[in-house]
Amino acid sequence: MPPPSWEGRPSISIGFESDGTWTEGLKLPRASQCNSQPVDGKKRKFRTTKQYGLFQPSNPRHFSPEGKQSLSRRASPSGACDGHMSEQATNRDLTGFHGIIPKTMRGKRLRHVADTMCQMFCGWRLIGSKPNLVELGSGTLELDAMTGQCLFQGKTIGQLTIAEEIRAWLEQDLATNKIPIAALTGAHLTVKLSFSVVPWNEPAKEIFYSDGKPIRTEKMNRCIVECRSNVTTDEAVYRSKLTEVQEWPLGWPVDTSPSPG
Repeated sequence: MPPPSWEGRPSISIGFESDGTWTEGLKLPRASQCNSQPVDGKKRKFRTTKQYGLFQPSNPRHFSPEGKQSLSRRASPSGACDGHMSEQATNRDLTGFHGIIPKTMRGKRLRHVADTMCQMFCGWRLIGSKPNLVELGSGTLELDAMTGQCLFQGKTIGQLTIAEEIRAWLEQDLATNKIPIAALTGAHLTVKLSFSVVPWNEPAKEIFYSDGKPIRTEKMNRCIVECRSNVTTDEAVYRSKLTEVQEWPLGWPVDTSPSPG
């Protein structure tokens, strides 16, 4: 059955979900269709902006096709459905509305950044820094992902290869996602290293190579790596953590980098 006739042009409804995503769709006036379903017949979730604190309660806005930067609220003739009385939005409303999407997306991305910092440290990029870690031994390593600075047991050491890898990735990722570096007040990774030497692990799935040939030693380095990251802004702190146990042959890979001390 076709929707009832109505005056004016359809409005586009933007609905924000609790996880920060949003949906949109064409909507009939509330007098004709109070369940807020789009005219294309597809059911979608719509939430008012009341819970996000952007506008006055019970006054959700809708984009109006009459102008690119104007917002309007459609009224039902009977007034049975609230929050749709005709009114032009103020500049303050516009600023708040447009600001939530970048802010929400930024929060999701920065949570991803915190996760990735831990994953990168425990990933293949750590190989070049493993001889340095063995030399440092057990203790707490701190990396500043914004500058690449490294501390071990609270004392400054030379920059590790992994620290520069993470710094470069962070810089590129922020630029790609249009997040200014100035939006961050900090990005740090703290890693607790617990070293031991153990017999060669026969069931190990990894194959280690040196000069193109697989190698094995009677004993292996074993390290429990406990990573904790935090990315901070003026408004929030995004944290992540990851623990792994890694094993690799003694003296592998051949260290060609300067001592971190």
